[in-house]
Amino acid sequence: MGSIIIRAPTLEEATAIAAEKLGVPADNLHHKILKKPATGLLKHLLDSDFVIEFSISDLTGHLNMRIDNALKSMENQDGQFIVDFIETGIFITVFPAGKSGNKVQEADILNKLEELKISGIDQAAVRAEIELPSGKPRKIAEIVADKSLESYLKLEVGDDEMSAFLTIFPPPKGGNPISMEMITQILERNKISCGLKLSELKKNYSQRQYFKPFLIAEGIRKIDGKDAYLEYLFNPEGKIHLSEDSKGRVDFKEMGLIQSVSEGQLLALKHPPTKGTEGCTVRGRKLPPVRGKDILLVQGENTLLDSDKIKLFAQKPGRVVLRKGVISVEPMFVVKNVDYSTGNLDFQGTVVIEGTINDGFKIVASGDILVKKNVGKCHLESLHGRIIVAGGILGQSGGLVKAEGQISARFIENSTVFSKSHITVESAIMHSRIYAGGELRVLGGRGLIVGGSVQAREGITAREIGSIGFTRTELFVGNDPDILQKITAIKDEINLEEEKLSKIDLAIRSLNKLKKSAELQSDEEYSDKMGRLETFHKRQEEIIRKLGCEILELKNSSSPLLNSKIRVQGIVHPGVKMEIAGEVLSVKVDYKFSSFYLDPIDHRIKLGTF
Repeated sequence: MGSIIIRAPTLEEATAIAAEKLGVPADNLHHKILKKPATGLLKHLLDSDFVIEFSISDLTGHLNMRIDNALKSMENQDGQFIVDFIETGIFITVFPAGKSGNKVQEADILNKLEELKISGIDQAAVRAEIELPSGKPRKIAEIVADKSLESYLKLEVGDDEMSAFLTIFPPPKGGNPISMEMITQILERNKISCGLKLSELKKNYSQRQYFKPFLIAEGIRKIDGKDAYLEYLFNPEGKIHLSEDSKGRVDFKEMGLIQSVSEGQLLALKHPPTKGTEGCTVRGRKLPPVRGKDILLVQGENTLLDSDKIKLFAQKPGRVVLRKGVISVEPMFVVKNVDYSTGNLDFQGTVVIEGTINDGFKIVASGDILVKKNVGKCHLESLHGRIIVAGGILGQSGGLVKAEGQISARFIENSTVFSKSHITVESAIMHSRIYAGGELRVLGGRGLIVGGSVQAREGITAREIGSIGFTRTELFVGNDPDILQKITAIKDEINLEEEKLSKIDLAIRSLNKLKKSAELQSDEEYSDKMGRLETFHKRQEEIIRKLGCEILELKNSSSPLLNSKIRVQGIVHPGVKMEIAGEVLSVKVDYKFSSFYLDPIDHRIKLGTF
């Protein structure tokens, strides 16, 4: 293991842990901080630990040192021997000493053999094995066949019958060693049948580990079944979720307090109880498990259970809530105010705001958005429904109100409003950018449109357009405002690319000027720079050409509505620019109770009555 990742509150603690786990001094470690702990307001909400990767500075040197230490330890090791009783005789195994260790002495072996009451020893074989230790068993005596001198066994079974230990005792005076038949007989007499440790038995039998109890059988403990539980696929506690950006800044508007779900979305999953696993004692007595307890997955309002009653789905889009253990979906979310107490809202359903919306906040809903007071510099977007504002929309040149369906408000000022359907305004639209896929109507109160740009594919109706101060006001009807918006964005992009092209042209002229004044170092330098500039020039021309083609494709993708009109119940002032299906008219004088339409014959804008 050359590296390890450690999580700890401090760098010092992490270093100490890494040094212990890698087995090297702290000075031999190199570290890389993968994650720093949160600071400031977030240190109690987010992870406050360091995450650090440690590696050994000199891994090769460390491994060589480890190998050298192991070899040195082996060199200092003394020689050893063991005595084995096998059916074919008594054997001795001598292991050689290390380079600096002490070799096995003949006296040590003879004393051990005398202690074991072994007679008839081949001392020449003992000396030969000591002189040239082979590390393999060598026969030194015969076993005396005397039943009274056999080895014997001791079996101990725990009170709970969950363990059995066997001890092998050596035969006295060199008698017969233990046999597998004897071990099998004692196990059968004591009914030991479950959890036998055959590998341990073979090991202790082959190595003749006398006097040392070893685990020969271990009962299998029962595993009780797990209780059923519910897995919520949303945040059931509604906790605040804050995240930092790369600079450690937190957007407190994004707290995820309102949990929105779509129709058919899986809300909860029931994990059924388990039966558990049966156990047994070493004597084979069965231990039945306790089955886990079951629970019910309750179907709340606007939710649906599957046939197995283990999956709960949302039957409608809306806000998912958990109350007293019951999951429900509320298709309408009502909130008093939208501010830092709620954060931004992203809701699958209808949103009702009874109070105010603070500047800078964002509301996105799949259904309708209803605001009972004014809307300020904020972002409102209905993906499939309407937006209805009882008060006014005051965007302060920065707000956006966008809906798939109809938009209505008392007035609109310094705002951008986009609807794929109709837009209805009670009193006035002032200095705003308006896009309507249907018709725009401003007929209540003063019914004024002044300043800004207003686009409505199916027509515009108002009481007054422009002002006596000749305020520039642009009206567009007949064309799809969505396409016009895309064309405007592409034109802005073309302007940027043309600026780049102008800079390249200026650079080419400057390079030619330097060549004429002989200030360039060589013709090679001129050719190199001119070649690169010409390549960039061709690329920019190609980019601009393709953007122009995109505009043509957009214009050809939608046919204009030639019967769209601009209708004025009151007066149109000079300074107003009208465009109907691509044809333009600049108003120079006042017009009252008028309508403007495109003549189908000469394709010019004509004046009619309201």
